[in-house]
Amino acid sequence: MIVRIESPQVAVYGDTAVVSFLRLFNVIPYNSDPLPQNRAWFTLVWLRRRGSWGIAHSHVSQAN
Repeated sequence: MIVRIESPQVAVYGDTAVVSFLRLFNVIPYNSDPLPQNRAWFTLVWLRRRGSWGIAHSHVSQAN
């Protein structure tokens, strides 16, 4: 599997951050032809609590 991230966007609002990116991945099975590329938009909401960042919410949408 080959995974790439394109068009990352990050916005930070104090202890909250919103991250969005396009994830592209290719699967190449052993002894077989590669499968079609898959593309999806990811959005992550991060929160900082006690100095550490963690994902509070995520969303994935198919990209054509």
